Amino acid sequence: MLSFLIPLVCVLLGLPPFLRFLSRNGWVSEDVHKNPPTKVPEPAGPVLFVAALLGEVVVAIGFQSWVPVAIMLGAGVAFAIGIADDLFVLGGKTKPLLLLLAGVAFTGVIAFRTDLYTSVITFPILGTQPPTSSSTRRSPWPPSRWCQTPST
Repeated sequence: MLSFLIPLVCVLLGLPPFLRFLSRNGWVSEDVHKNPPTKVPEPAGPVLFVAALLGEVVVAIGFQSWVPVAIMLGAGVAFAIGIADDLFVLGGKTKPLLLLLAGVAFTGVIAFRTDLYTSVITFPILGTQPPTSSSTRRSPWPPSRWCQTPST
């Protein structure tokens, strides 16, 4: 519950003064999607990122888990790319390619902490396919009972 309430309070209390600060200091851009185009303050991402970060810290401490750390690392990379895009226009191809780095960061944490993710595939009709150990890893497809020849 705290992992939801802390970010909510941070955004509700922190965003309006931050947007006023940005407007006063000229950090505004034209929102071309509004008719007529209006000036909107940017970047608002720092407040949103700090709020989300605080929520993840609460989860990491409360549950003593590494999953929020992986989420924070990936979100931190995406936040840095978003700020860079606000300050310098990165372009329609560069930004999505750079955002792949956030996934790499997330995957990197999972690679070093193998207990964060277990592969369990659930098929609505067939049920659950449990993970296989690395020493006996083989493809679960096709299920062996489908490939058996009928005995006569």
